[in-house]
Amino acid sequence: MRKSWVSVVRETSFGHACPVDVGQRRKSAKLRMVVVDDSEMMRGLIFEIVAALPWIEMVGEARDGKEGLEMIRRLKPELVTLDITMPKMNGIDVLRVLREEGLEARVFVLTALNSAEVKRRCFELGAEHVFDKGTELELFSEALGKLRK
Repeated sequence: MRKSWVSVVRETSFGHACPVDVGQRRKSAKLRMVVVDDSEMMRGLIFEIVAALPWIEMVGEARDGKEGLEMIRRLKPELVTLDITMPKMNGIDVLRVLREEGLEARVFVLTALNSAEVKRRCFELGAEHVFDKGTELELFSEALGKLRK
């Protein structure tokens, strides 16, 4: 049985319209993206950036790592933005599990923990980019711009 996009919006959205028809998700020419960040403000900023990019569709957002991992497993997006410091499960653990399970989403990490060790660990686990939330949102936006299909 196929879910309607309305039920998915209720499951995945915390204030941003993220409609997706789960039954049609592989037919879209757009890159489907899930945002995992405990900061509502940060999720809103990411949503605003993505809204200007017609080749990316934000299909879900999660407030913690555990919820994000479950959403990524269910929606199988091509792109994930991931925070590091979150409740229930940190972003490095989410990234590790994604790779262990063979989920091939491209991962862009956006974090306030911008130490060399955090970056090294993220890249070891297959993150494509690691951006500082406070100073590199423009670089994040530029990197999204380069993903155009």
